Amino acid sequence: MSEPTEDQVSLKSKRPFVRVVLAASMLLGAAMVVCAVYLPLGLGPGVQDFEVVLLGSYTLNRTSAHQVYISANGALDPTIPGIPKKVLECGVHAPFILGKRQALKPRSLSAQDIYEAPDSEVIDYWIVDTRGSGKAFGPLTLDEFNSRRKELAIPDSVTMRDVYTYRNR
Repeated sequence: MSEPTEDQVSLKSKRPFVRVVLAASMLLGAAMVVCAVYLPLGLGPGVQDFEVVLLGSYTLNRTSAHQVYISANGALDPTIPGIPKKVLECGVHAPFILGKRQALKPRSLSAQDIYEAPDSEVIDYWIVDTRGSGKAFGPLTLDEFNSRRKELAIPDSVTMRDVYTYRNR
């Protein structure tokens, strides 16, 4: 057997580096495939968020999974009539916006934990009159909602739909 040439020795010493580069390239490629497949499904921040005009300046806003509300000009302002978070369903019959809402409650008793989670025991109903400076009726029980709806002459044919059906309007 003959002694390896200088080129053969140089190639052997580069093999570990080539393997590392090849492995890194494969991992990067796999990461790019995962991102391409899963990010469009809504696993990235903001991908599922939307704002849709319902009536006049009133919009349906989704800024996170539980931050779904109806307000004038997209503002979460308690002095402006609207439907607080978390709106599940809504419907429109000018000049009224109807809403079904699941209340939120603190996730824990810790003052540092400001996250709010849905309260499965509290479902209420709302009617927003968008005329003039506006007026919100709510939170209402289902019976109070139906009674107020009759008072305001909102037809039974006006139904509420899941908020996500408004997303691609």
